Amino acid sequence: MTYTPPQLGQTQQLVPQLTQDELTPVDAATKTFVQEVTGVFLFYSRAVDPTMLTAVNKISMQQAAPTQATLKAIDRLLSYAERYPNATVEIYIEYISGVIPTVCSSVFEAEYAALFLTGRAITNARLILHDLGHKQKATNIICDNSYAVGIANDTVKQRRSKAIDMRYH
Repeated sequence: MTYTPPQLGQTQQLVPQLTQDELTPVDAATKTFVQEVTGVFLFYSRAVDPTMLTAVNKISMQQAAPTQATLKAIDRLLSYAERYPNATVEIYIEYISGVIPTVCSSVFEAEYAALFLTGRAITNARLILHDLGHKQKATNIICDNSYAVGIANDTVKQRRSKAIDMRYH
């Protein structure tokens, strides 16, 4: 969007006035173009590049009756998109919250089930990103239950009780 510096000392901020030429409505084909650009960039700005979300939202509010000023704003948006074509999103922390669909008899089982559900969700995201050509670093899953972490990493030494050992003798 075009930056308008604030007028300090005034009690009311004024929006720059548009000229009569800028208020001229566009034809039907151009209106369709405005709606196409709005649809594409609303998705893109929400999913990948939120830096252009404010501009796209303002344009989307005008798409029902676009004017020459709307076209000017679209031209500015497209110039910005052309200048910064490689926007990326890196997710460092993601929280998954939900109900475990199994009745667990201990805290360890609940933590281990949560590790499984988290791993399954992350695996899907990693596979999708890999298929799209984005290589992924190792994913760290954080858990505060040392026994569940030990089982997941296969570092817990299993101890058999005498009752279990006796059954096999």
